[in-house]
Amino acid sequence: MVGILPVIEVQVLPARSFWAVLNNLQIDLHLSVPELARRIGLAEERLCAGMIMFGFYDSDAIPMYDRVAV
Repeated sequence: MVGILPVIEVQVLPARSFWAVLNNLQIDLHLSVPELARRIGLAEERLCAGMIMFGFYDSDAIPMYDRVAV
């Protein structure tokens, strides 16, 4: 007898260090939010959501411009 296992979907979110690298890159290269999103190939909305989640942008998606340890 062959059973069928349920399908499990998992969303993997990048670690804080990923967002910290992007934060520092934005500061070092003086990039705006749209410029950073284009440079890394990520939707601007997704970039802002991740940066807000880890405290690199404020709640209005404005960069805090604080360098952080990666």
